[in-house]
Parts: sequence; C-alpha cells; structure tokens
Amino acid sequence: SVYANQAINTMTTFSSLSTLFLLCAFSLIRAHVVLVYPTPRTDNDYLFTFDDGVCSPSTTCAAFCGDAYDSSASPVTILPVGVPTTLRWKTTVVHQPLHYRLSLNRAAADGQFDLGEHILTTVPHGAAADPGNVGMTGSFSATVTIPASALDGCSQASGDEPCVLQLWDVYYFVSCANVLLTTDAVDGAGPPAPTTASPPPLPEQFTDT
Repeated sequence: SVYANQAINTMTTFSSLSTLFLLCAFSLIRAHVVLVYPTPRTDNDYLFTFDDGVCSPSTTCAAFCGDAYDSSASPVTILPVGVPTTLRWKTTVVHQPLHYRLSLNRAAADGQFDLGEHILTTVPHGAAADPGNVGMTGSFSATVTIPASALDGCSQASGDEPCVLQLWDVYYFVSCANVLLTTDAVDGAGPPAPTTASPPPLPEQFTDT
C-alpha cells in the first residue's frame, strides 16, 4: 500500500541518516596527533581526542597525557642519550599555530612538560612534515638529542620507572609515551636517510609566522 511504502521509505531514510551520523561522529573522534616512535601508551587513537585528550593551553597542557600514567599497562620504549634520535608522529587534523612541542619529563609522572630543561624541541609544521605528505596531514618527525643528564631518574640500567615523553600540537591535543633511557645504541632511533625532496609548500593561510 501507499502507507506501507511511505513507512518503508521513511525507515530507509532514517537508517541512512543514522549511518551517516555515526560515520561523521567516528571521523570527529579520530586523533589529531599521535606518536609513532616512541610507541604511544595506546594504539586506540580515539583516546587522544575530545573525551580525554584535550587540555587547556593556559592551565593543563603542561601536565596532561589524555590517559593516566600506568607503567604496568603501557608499552615502554628505550631511547638513547647523547646521540641524535628521531621522534615520529602522525597528524590527521592540523591547527594553528602549526607547531609541535616535544617534551620529556624525567620522572614517572605526567607533568612539568613546559619546563625549559624538559622541552626537547618545538618545531614548525612545515619543517617536521615528511616530503611524501599530500596536503597538510600525514607523517611528521623531529630529530633531538636527549642529554645524558636525563638519565637521572629515567635510566633503564638503574631500574627506574619509565619517564614520560609528550607530543603537544601547541593547541589542544597531545600524545604521550612511557620511555626509559640508555647509553647503549638503540636500533631505529637514528635520523632517517637524507633526501633531496622538499616538503610541499603550505597554503598561504597556514604559512608559519
């Protein structure tokens, strides 16, 4: 009947809209930034977004990791001190001011990521972008040298609890990893091979200032 067909059409439309809503919602909860190396605390990237992955730049980002510190439940990456080490991450959504800060708190706690001695580097979006990226998102990296002084309280050899490395997009989004430090060589920690390719230019409205 006409009424039956109308009811079926209405239900089909509602189902389609519901599916569309769920797909949109899923896209909104994807991570904006997530570490690749060192290994982040979880590979569930939605844990780094709106529910528990947003901080207030003026008050809480300096002591925030999205999910609570737990050395027994999170992977631990061994990083070398005194040699160039390349830290890598993915960005799926970019934000002004188009910079990334990488910090290492030398204690087994989330905090003090804004202390000068804890900041490993702050790098512009364009300088960190992989030459193979298409558009503004993709793979990013920065090469840092962790000082030997950071071994105090974060040493694998001494049996210390893991300390915390934080990636922050200087906006609202973070990704953290539990790490221990060593004076030994570590496979995979060195800088990537040199490349002659240049990063793609940023659109004018996103050019770093």
